Parts: sequence; C-alpha cells; structure tokens
Amino acid sequence: MLINKKKKNCHLKNKKKKKKKISLEENKFLSFVNEIIDKVTKNLESFQYNVLIANFHEIYNFLSKIKINEINNLILLENYLKILIIFNSVVPHFSSECINDLERKHAIYWPIIDVSKIQKKKRTIVIQINGKKRGLITCDVNTDENKILELIESEEQYKKYFEDEAIKKTIYVKDRLINLIL
Repeated sequence: MLINKKKKNCHLKNKKKKKKKISLEENKFLSFVNEIIDKVTKNLESFQYNVLIANFHEIYNFLSKIKINEINNLILLENYLKILIIFNSVVPHFSSECINDLERKHAIYWPIIDVSKIQKKKRTIVIQINGKKRGLITCDVNTDENKILELIESEEQYKKYFEDEAIKKTIYVKDRLINLIL
C-alpha cells in the first residue's frame, strides 16, 4: 500500500511540473476566440445577421494575421473547433464537414465563454476637440472623466489647442470617447 501511494504522489508532482505557461500569442488567440464567441452569441440573440457576417470577416482577418506556429496544437485545435461551432449557426454544411474532418463525432455544444480572457484592463479612448478627432489615449477601464482630462492637458500634442481658449463643455462616453468643446 505504501508503494502505491508514493507512486501516485510522484505522478501528481510530475503533472504539476508539466504545466506550461501560455505564450503571448496563445493568450492573444484565446482572448480573441472568447471575445468573438461573445459577440456572435449576442448578435444571434438580437437577430443582427449583418453584424454576424462582419464578425466572420473579423475571424478571417485575425486568423490570417496570427502566428499559428507559435500556438500549442492542442489549444489551436480546441479553439478552432469552437470557431467552427459558432460558424454552424450560419453555414451548417461547411462547418459540419470541417468538424467531421477533425474526427469529432461526439455531441457538439455551444462553446462556453471564458470571461477572464475577455476582460481588458486598458481601453483606447478617442480624443475629439470641437468634434474633430485629434488623437487617441490609452487608460485603465472605468477611468473617470477628470483623470482623462488631466492626461489630455498634460500631453504636449494637445496643449496647442488649450493656449487661448478654455473648455466650455465636455462630452464623455465612458471608455470610448471624449469630446472637448472650446
């Protein structure tokens, strides 16, 4: 009995050691797949088929740019299958054929979204001055309007707009855009 327990413990330790860190490219891929599943699900539920087709174009563009050889084959196969499953809602014959080629004959369910991969910590906010786009600024998610104004006023490229005039009004769309009326 003691020998078996020791072997089991040794086996468990080896499994823990085998865990590999996810590379930057794999993380980007996993994040994209989860985001696109979320988008497609919402667009299907709200019957926005034109946006759904745009999502499929987005998938194509992303997959054509990503470095597939830097992604673990298991992660790639698992997430490619998820993409094929979401394609099944629009082009069922094509996706079913691809799934059969992958030899996946078991029951197919709608992919579950990993929310931890979707949540972004940074946002890019469009800066408009008098309705014209003047630049972009990156800040944390849920940054309040006053902090964004401080960031804008501290950057050199925007100081020329504030030299002679004061801000009369600000229009702030949270995590997307800020428009300063001078």
